Amino acid sequence: MPLPDELESQLRTISNWRHVSFKKNLLSALQNALEDGEQVENLLEGFFRGRRIAGSGSGTPGIFCVTDRRLVFLANGTSGSNPEEIPYPEFTSYDLKRGVSSTRIHVHHTGGTVTLTSTRDEGQINSFLEDLRIKLAEQLTGGKTSDTEPEDTEPELVEHTAPTAGTETNSRDVQPEREEPSAGELLPESGPEVVPDDPAPEEHLPEVGPPTGEEPSERDVPPPRLELDAVSDSGTDDDEEDEPVGKPPLSPQEAKLENFKFLHSEARKLFLEINRYKQFNGEPAFLQQMTDDLMQVAHLCLEGEPQIADESRLFIAMTLMPLRQNLIRDRELIIDLFRYESLPLHQRKAILSHWNLFANEIRKSGRNSKESGMLRSLEYLRLFDKQENSSHFDKMAAVFYSFAQIVIKADGIASEVRARRLQKIRRIIYGEDRTASADGVRTVKDRTRQSARIQTEEQEETLEGVMESIDRLIGMAKVKEQVRTFVNLIKVHQERKRRGLPVTQFSMHAVFYGPPGTGKTTIARYLGKVYKCLGLLESGHMVETDRAGLVAGYVGQTAIQVNETVQEALDGVLFIDEAYALSPAESHGKDFGQEAIDTLIKRMEDHRDRLVVIVAGYPDEMQRFIDSNPGLKSRFNRYFYFDHYSPEELMQILNIFTENALFTLTKPARRAMLTLLTELHEQRDKSFGNGRLVRNLFEKTVEKQANRISSISSLTDEILCSITKKDIPTVAEAGPEAH
Repeated sequence: MPLPDELESQLRTISNWRHVSFKKNLLSALQNALEDGEQVENLLEGFFRGRRIAGSGSGTPGIFCVTDRRLVFLANGTSGSNPEEIPYPEFTSYDLKRGVSSTRIHVHHTGGTVTLTSTRDEGQINSFLEDLRIKLAEQLTGGKTSDTEPEDTEPELVEHTAPTAGTETNSRDVQPEREEPSAGELLPESGPEVVPDDPAPEEHLPEVGPPTGEEPSERDVPPPRLELDAVSDSGTDDDEEDEPVGKPPLSPQEAKLENFKFLHSEARKLFLEINRYKQFNGEPAFLQQMTDDLMQVAHLCLEGEPQIADESRLFIAMTLMPLRQNLIRDRELIIDLFRYESLPLHQRKAILSHWNLFANEIRKSGRNSKESGMLRSLEYLRLFDKQENSSHFDKMAAVFYSFAQIVIKADGIASEVRARRLQKIRRIIYGEDRTASADGVRTVKDRTRQSARIQTEEQEETLEGVMESIDRLIGMAKVKEQVRTFVNLIKVHQERKRRGLPVTQFSMHAVFYGPPGTGKTTIARYLGKVYKCLGLLESGHMVETDRAGLVAGYVGQTAIQVNETVQEALDGVLFIDEAYALSPAESHGKDFGQEAIDTLIKRMEDHRDRLVVIVAGYPDEMQRFIDSNPGLKSRFNRYFYFDHYSPEELMQILNIFTENALFTLTKPARRAMLTLLTELHEQRDKSFGNGRLVRNLFEKTVEKQANRISSISSLTDEILCSITKKDIPTVAEAGPEAH
């Protein structure tokens, strides 16, 4: 049985592990299942049906692992149960079948066939399949997988796409008729579990298939690797496709069936993304709030429409039905909603018959939205991201905006009025039109901070894990080296102290100086975790503030405000951004900021073992700030310099934003963006925004893309997710903080 720390360290090297749900339970299950010395080489999350582990519907959720000794499946939440394994000598072949939003992998062995249905993306699935192929090749060749192998020893991968009408289907691909569900198979009303779709039986397929000879869609081939292409002198942007290539024209009937299939597929994807946030961050009502916000967006989309198209009604109902199950009495309709890859006519009619129920709920949400003025779930995620350095807001804002675009364009009709309405909705989703009261935002912020604290306490982190997270950050080579040196100093200090040797005192307080948007807040958060792992702080959480959070407008109130902030930061890190603003150069000591500094110094002395203070800002201003008070100068003697990111590093940051929001840059767009970043980088001054600039450029890019496709009536996944060269902002559009 491997040690927990060793196993967790090994799993972190597997990219697919980062995307696994319920890591804590599965880590315990893996520890019990693995033999001494057994190594996990790759894994994939999905729904499993095997000889002993089957479950209901598409199977039992868990992870299918490729180890150096066998294939083994472990179910979620059952750390004490026995896994199902396939020793490599019994492994004979495998094939897969790609659906619209899931991939089914059949693994054949001497005892039969097991099936894993995964809704993960192409990259994760292809990574797993590559290791599966290697293991099969080793089995067929007696462990030899060199490049000189004869071609006839290479295992053959049989790949199936979803069958369409008018095409022959192999008998092994036809699924058995579904049995009547037991009560346990019904989705719980409190929040549905993710249920992947099964391939559609032939009698439920659309009447007309796509034109013969049609090229495979992008979801049937691995996505190209995203690389940073330098701007080459050879070739022009005209040499490559920038705009998504259109399909051959369809007949009206074919187009209508294709549109229904598209709406069904998008509804399923949206539901899966939203359902991931059930009980997010320990909040049992978070999914309810997110669903309410989705209905609020639906209300904004439909407001002013003289007549709501059936396509819009159908799409909204399909998306909301599994999220609002209490409105639907027909449980079979919910269970079968995403079971097949297409939507039969009788099912479309059944869904539309429930429209009035959803319309009433949408009208209620519309009335409530006028009171709140914001999408509370997205605001919650925005604040959570700021505290936890995560990217939930970007992902879900993209989901909400995709929902809005499809609702408005579901009937294929584009107009200037609808385009303006969509732009307004986008501003609301991304918080550009926030009109919420301060009390409302503060309530969300307080709940976020409290919940984040609870979550942090539940997740035990190791020093090695935190240092690995720091190493994975983009750029900041000098800062990373300083952090490692500081950690080594602390370790040696603790060891000398343990052995009774003389030690020199060191300060844990620090000064972070450098231009904005260079990761100072992120490193401060990780430094708090480092202190916790080393036993120097009990909690290691971080409280972020600035002058506005410390200085009051009346005599005597500043000290109270500072004391409250320090109390909240005890046993953790107090991060003060733009700390030099506490002592303005022109104040000559006649400013409430001096009272804040004096109070802070006293509390730092009173709680020297429970409080770490990190101050941050521009280099010259921070030096003046530290020199302005002897008490500050004696307590802050550790400096970390954060340099500007390079254009290539800024491009890597942009890649993170686009991937989180499910966008893809065409090659011409990528080259144009890199050229823009290079030009802005060369023109930079001390206020150059770095990471903040990239976020603003990304948001401007998405705005331009939205304007470009607002007049396109027939949307596809490719159109919705493609960023072309036309969408890249110009230098003038980049804004003043770009220089």
